[in-house]
Amino acid sequence: MPGVPMFVEVPETRKVPETRICSKAVDILLNKEIGPVGSAGTIEEVQSILEELKEHDLSPAIFVINTFGAKAILPALEPLIGGLPVLYLRRRLFAGKSGLYIRSDIPRISSRRMKAITEATVTRETSMWYYGGKHSDEIAKRVATAVLRFLQDGDFLHIERGRPTVISDRELEA
Repeated sequence: MPGVPMFVEVPETRKVPETRICSKAVDILLNKEIGPVGSAGTIEEVQSILEELKEHDLSPAIFVINTFGAKAILPALEPLIGGLPVLYLRRRLFAGKSGLYIRSDIPRISSRRMKAITEATVTRETSMWYYGGKHSDEIAKRVATAVLRFLQDGDFLHIERGRPTVISDRELEA
C-alpha cells in the first residue's frame, strides 16, 4: 500500500516517558529500515510534514495519535486527517494500576472533546487502544507491528487484531 504512517504525539512538559508510545514505535520502524515515517508534535509540524510528503508524491496512509497531552490539537487535526484511518492511543489507569486495557465495545471517554473527535461523522476506520504506563514498550511494539502490517496490504484488521487486551495480575507478576 503506498503511503506513510503519520505519528502525532505532543511533547509532554511533565516529561512522562511512559507516555511516549509514538516516538518508541517510530524508533522501532526506523530500526527495521521502514521509512519514511512522519512524526510530529504540533499542528504546524503535521502541516509541514504533509506538505513535504506531497512534494515527494507521498501521502499519509494512517494516522497514529497519542492523545496524552494532545486534547488541544485534536480539533485542528480533524480536517488534516480527512477520511484516512486513525489509531488513537489513550492512557488509562484502572483499579489503581496502570496496565494494558481495552474494551470490546465502544469506549466511554471522560473528555467530551475527545468523544466528539473520535465519534466524528467522517467515515473512516478508527481504533482506540488504551495503554498503561507500565506497558508502554509493549504497546509501542504492538503499534509498530500493526502499522507495518497495515502498510503492507492496507487491511485495517491488522490494527484491530493488534489491540492490547487486559493483562492479569498473574501475568504482571511473571
